[in-house]
Formats: sequence, structure tokens, C-alpha cells
Amino acid sequence: AKRLERPEMAQKFFEYIWNGWLCLASPVLSNTGTDRGLPISCFGIDVADSIYDIGSKNL
Repeated sequence: AKRLERPEMAQKFFEYIWNGWLCLASPVLSNTGTDRGLPISCFGIDVADSIYDIGSKNL
């Protein structure tokens, strides 16, 4: 929200995370707002851009 220059979104993000409607990766939760690590999480796999292909990967 701060980065987007839309502070009114901060409460909505908090509510979504608090209610379990938005789930962040562990590095994002642990490292955002700190000087350690990066707030990113990587997962390397090739998935085509269709509902069928996403569903058929069995992730």
C-alpha cells in the first residue's frame, strides 16, 4: 500500500492476511521491512498459461 502510494489499502491487506484470504510465502512474511534477506520466494517450474495446464501440473 505504501509503495503503491495508496495507504488506504494497508488495512485491507491486513484484513485479508489476518482472515487467511491471502497467504504470503515465508520469506515475504519474515523479511519484508527488515534489512535481512529478500522478500521473495522462488519456485522453478514451467507451466503453460491455461487453467487446464495449471491444473494438470499437480503442484
